[in-house]
Amino acid sequence: MMELSNLPRGLPGRLLALFIALVLVAGAYVLVVSPALGLYADRASLIATRTLLRDKLVAAAGELPQLRARANELSATTDAQQTTLPGSSDPIAMANLQNRIEELAMSAGAAISSTETLPPEIQDYYRRIGIRVVLNGSFQSLTTFLAGLDTSATPLIVDNLQVHSLQSRAGSSQTARLDTAVDVYGFRVKDQPDQPSAPKP
Repeated sequence: MMELSNLPRGLPGRLLALFIALVLVAGAYVLVVSPALGLYADRASLIATRTLLRDKLVAAAGELPQLRARANELSATTDAQQTTLPGSSDPIAMANLQNRIEELAMSAGAAISSTETLPPEIQDYYRRIGIRVVLNGSFQSLTTFLAGLDTSATPLIVDNLQVHSLQSRAGSSQTARLDTAVDVYGFRVKDQPDQPSAPKP
């Protein structure tokens, strides 16, 4: 063990003391201060992340009522704009299509003289339901009727349109009437085919 009397004195002694002090400070920094600073930085980063997550959750919670209202609005719009004819069978879908055509004709001021059902056709996952309708009315009423078919909430297809002018008596002041025949089609979802039965042993 080095005795105090053997330690250098004067400037060398001071330099040695300064070196020892620096070593002790460096050791204290490495063993105590540096880990503490690292722990502090980790805690600060965790707190910042949690604060950011909290702000996002609060913002999302604030938007939730608007999102629910928008979802309900979209659901109501989808229900209102049904893309297929309602009905679990061809006759029911046909009746619904006929009722819709009669409503449009009545609102347009056209009179239906006859209707004829057309054979259903299978198209992919749907069944095409059709009606041949003959109606008469003024040019304005017929164009209103056709426009109603085009803008119907349930998509309808018009085909085989035939228009004939009805003869009126000479000198008559009545508006010229048109006789119109048209095929109107709608679609309903095709029934799922029955599962094949297991073969008998």
